[in-house]
Amino acid sequence: MALLIAMTVGLLASATAQAGETTLTFWTFLDPKKTTPWEQAWTQIIQLFEKQHPGIKVRPEVFPWKEISPKLIVAATLASITSPAAPSA
Repeated sequence: MALLIAMTVGLLASATAQAGETTLTFWTFLDPKKTTPWEQAWTQIIQLFEKQHPGIKVRPEVFPWKEISPKLIVAATLASITSPAAPSA
C-alpha cells in the first residue's frame, strides 16, 4: 500500500521480467540514494516493498523537478491513447 501511494508522486514506467524476477521502474524527482528525510523514506518504502514481494525489484529513475512534469504528462497521454483498457472519451 505504501508503495502504491508513493507511486502517485512518480509514474510506473515499466515492468520487465527476467528469469523469474520482475523489475518495476518508476519515475520520481526524489533520489533514494540521498540523505534527506523524504529521500530516505523512499529507500525504506522500496526495501519494505521488496521484502514483502520476493522476486520483485524496484528501480527508481530520478529526474530533476523541472523535467519530470512534462514527462509525466506525455507518458499519461500516451498510456491513455494506447491502453486497450482505457475508457473512451
